[in-house]
Amino acid sequence: MDIGVSEIDFLKMHIKDGQYSLQPHVGQESLKFPNTDLSKKEVQQFLGIENYMANFVDRLSPVIKPLQNMLKKNATPWSSKLTEAVRKIKKMYKDYQLCLFLLFRRYFCKLMQVIYTGQ
Repeated sequence: MDIGVSEIDFLKMHIKDGQYSLQPHVGQESLKFPNTDLSKKEVQQFLGIENYMANFVDRLSPVIKPLQNMLKKNATPWSSKLTEAVRKIKKMYKDYQLCLFLLFRRYFCKLMQVIYTGQ
């Protein structure tokens, strides 16, 4: 364990300057799942990742709901609605990653401006 560091990766989170974000490898795992015909076990695994990501990706919970219904005792068979939910969740994660990249880029550009111009 390191003491006195300014940033750390801990419990699938990257913590820096009093803020935390999801480590990229967490969401990457969800992209590896197929879009269609997930087994009950695969749905459980997929939802485990997505439940963790729900703290970081806005409006993810309503999209997850149809997949959660797949875990009920008398669940309906796989449908195009569920396939669309999986695709939408994956897109939301990709959009989250893009947002992080753009925020980093804006921060980096501002930092470079300060370094070069002093403003």
